[in-house]
Order: sequence, then structure tokens, then C-alpha cells
Amino acid sequence: MKNKTIIISSFRKMTQSSKRFISLLCMALLGVGFYAGISSTSQDMLSTLDSYLDQTQAYDLQIQSTLGLTKADVTSLEKLSDVASVQGIYAKDELIEPVARTTTRQENDETAIAKVIGVPKQLNKITLVKGQLPQKDNEIVVEEAYLKKNKVKIGDSLKMNDPDLTNETYQIVGTVKSPLYFSKVHRGTTSLGDGRIDYFMYVKPSVFKQDMYSAIALTVKGAKQEMTSQTTYLDRISAAKKEVETIKNAQETQRFETVYADYLSPVALASGQVNRDSLPPAKWYITDRQDDTGYKDFVDATKSIAKVGRVFPVVFYVIAVLISLVSMARMVEEDRSEIGTLKALGFSNPAIALKYVLFSLSATLVGGIIGMIIGLNLIPNLIWNIYTTLFAIPKFIVLFQPIYCLTGLAIALICICGGALIAVYRELIYTPSILMRPKAPKAGKRILLEHVPAIWNRFSFSDKIVMRNLFRYKTRAIVTILGIAGCTALILAGFGPKIQSRTS
Repeated sequence: MKNKTIIISSFRKMTQSSKRFISLLCMALLGVGFYAGISSTSQDMLSTLDSYLDQTQAYDLQIQSTLGLTKADVTSLEKLSDVASVQGIYAKDELIEPVARTTTRQENDETAIAKVIGVPKQLNKITLVKGQLPQKDNEIVVEEAYLKKNKVKIGDSLKMNDPDLTNETYQIVGTVKSPLYFSKVHRGTTSLGDGRIDYFMYVKPSVFKQDMYSAIALTVKGAKQEMTSQTTYLDRISAAKKEVETIKNAQETQRFETVYADYLSPVALASGQVNRDSLPPAKWYITDRQDDTGYKDFVDATKSIAKVGRVFPVVFYVIAVLISLVSMARMVEEDRSEIGTLKALGFSNPAIALKYVLFSLSATLVGGIIGMIIGLNLIPNLIWNIYTTLFAIPKFIVLFQPIYCLTGLAIALICICGGALIAVYRELIYTPSILMRPKAPKAGKRILLEHVPAIWNRFSFSDKIVMRNLFRYKTRAIVTILGIAGCTALILAGFGPKIQSRTS
């Protein structure tokens, strides 16, 4: 019966002290919302990347060689137990020159450097954005950035002067996204021009006259089931890489012997004019996703956000503790007579404290749940919108992360409800007779500035009252100072990702 009375009194207090209830609710909302939202953003971004790379069958390992790669290399790799699938890749770095629609040369017809790749069939699948994929040898698809920067459109043409390609002029038939180039900043390096690749483009594999593959992409068994860049994924890749290295020397030797036999004539060898040492050795270079600069930048970004997620909400929780202490202390002071009466009637200290715990608990739960909903949906999307200036991934995935929600809510409950308990038990230590009397105001004290007449005498009466109250009510002053400092820190931290995206 006594507990029922306390519970009813607690819910009445929520309507009577609605402003305090809302202030605690807002602190819980902000604390849980930011903690759950920022903490889950890192996992959401990593899940987005992992899903995109899985859907496009992006490579786990890639092999390049100084003397090119052959179908025999592909066959040897397919026999390895850790390898799931293998695909040879045709690619070349080319100087691209737009072809004007009229005979008059346009000002925007500038030469660019592009990585031209054969449209993949199995691995590293491209995503069609507009138009269609190449159906003929004289058709090409490009990235959207090429159209915008060079002021051309689908249907226009471009030119590549390379005898190793079947055509010189190609018609643009569409735009695509590639899992090899989801970073908008990094396109790789080249020996052409200024040494930097500007764009990527895709043509039919039959456009390349060469028999040798430029690279071989392969996926690892079981890697698709693991989260990219995580320890379990890296362990599988490491094991597969070691297995590939077991056939590396044999394939390098075989390739060298083939090139040696094809390109050095028997007459030249017999005359002693050339020897085996005149050919460069065949050397395999085995790389994984971690070696790609764009991939590494993305993973590093998720790690940075995870670190922010561990520090950023601390400001809200610290302020939540202080606000809870101040708000509940004021409420308890207002209820001193009621608390004294309840103690005199035989209510235990825990029963009386229950009223204020329920008050803060209700505010925290309601605010925390609202914070979860807003934080998990709003914050990841806001942060992702900033990073879209750096990365081009078709769809952002927002996942429900219960561990972050429950952790954030638990911290909020400890901070806010803990503050309420501290405030109420400060008063419950007194006897009913003391509690039923009004609390004596704090005695005024001379502050340090009063001992400096040159400064103190220049203050107005109101300024002197303000200065004295700052030292008389220290908790309120600390809450104000920390609140302003915290807000300033949050504003500066909020500009961080935006500044990073502009400088990258």
C-alpha cells in the first residue's frame, strides 16, 4: 500500500515538474542518441562496404606480373583449395581525347588519362548507372565524373591512339560504378602524363589484342561470409595468400621460359649475340584489398568514427549527471517537508527514494528510446552524406545495433538515476524534525575579489551579486561552465568530418 502511494505520487510529480522531467528526458535522448548513432555508424559503413564488395564479387587477392599472366596461370590458381574463383583481367592505361561533335575543336576537349578495363564477367562486376553496357567493340562506358568534368554526354565519342586496341574511336553508351574505384580521390598511378590516373572506363574484352592478362583477380573460399577488414577475414586472406605463393616460383619460371622461347630466335641464340640474361625475370606481385589506397582510406575512416563514438557522447553524459544532480536536488529541497512527513509516518528511506528514482527512470527510458530511434537513423545518414564526397558506393545500409543501444541506455540510467539517488539521500540522512523545518540558506562569504578594492569597487551592485552567487552556488556555476564548454567542443568536433572531406 505504501509503495502504491509512492508510485502514484511519483507520476503526479511528472506533471507538476514537467520542465524538470523534460530536461532529464532531453539529456537521455541526446546521450543515448549520439552514443548509439555515432557508435553504430562505423559498423554501418563497414557493413555497407562489405555488402557492396560481396555483391560485385570484388577480388580478395590480385596478381600482377612483370611479363604478364596467362590462361595457364589461371588454371593453376583454380586448382588451389583456398581459392573460390579466378578471373583474368585485361586493362591498359590510355590517353583519352574527347571527339567534338562538330569539326570545330571545343575548349573542353582536354586529354585525360584513364584505366581502360575489359568488362568483367564474374569478378569485380560493374554497376550500370545510365545507358547500357558495351555491345560492340567501338562502344565504351565511363564513370559519371568524366562526363561532368569534360562536359560530354552519352552518345558522344572519345579517342584512344593505341595499336594494341582494335579501335581508335569509341562511342560512350553508358555510365557505371566500379568496386575497384569506389574512392573518388584515388585512381592509382601510371607512367603516362603526370603519373596520375584520372578516370576508369570499360570496353569489351575483345577490344584488347593482347593474349596476356594484365592481372588476375581471385576470391577466397569463406571470405564472403566474413566482414571485410576484420580479423577473421584477414586470417582467411593470409592463408590463401600463402597457398598462392606455393605455386608462385613455378609459374614465374614457366612464364619466363615461354617468353624466352617465343621472343628469342634460335639463330640469335646460336650466334651467341643474346642470352637468357637479356630477358627480365618474371615476377609475381600478390596484393589484397589492404594494398588499395581507397579501400584503406575507407576502413581508416570507420576506425576514426568508432573512436569519436567512444569519446563524443561523454560530454552529454557528464552534463546529464550534473543536470540530474541540480534538478533533483532542487526538487528534493522543495519536498523537504513532504519527505519529513513521510519519514514520520513510517515510510522507509528506500520507499521515499523510489519516488525520485521513478521520476528520473521514466524520463531516462522515454528519452533513451526516442534517442535510439533518432540516433540510429539520423546520425549514420548525416555522417555518410559527408563521406559521399569521398566515396561512391550505390547504397548505404543502416543496421540495428542493439549492443550500442543497450550500452548507451545503461550509461544514461546510471548517470541520471544515480544523480537522483545522490540528491535524495543527501536529505534522507536527516531526521523528520529537521526535514519538516525550512532549510537554512547558505551563509554568505567574502570572495577573493572583495579583497581587491581596485577591481571590486568598480562593479555595480548587480555585478557584485552575480559574482557572489557564482561562488555561493558552485554546482550551478560548474554546470553552466561545462555546458558551454561541451557545446563548443561538440560544434568543433562536428566540423571535423566536413573539413576532412574538403582537404582529402
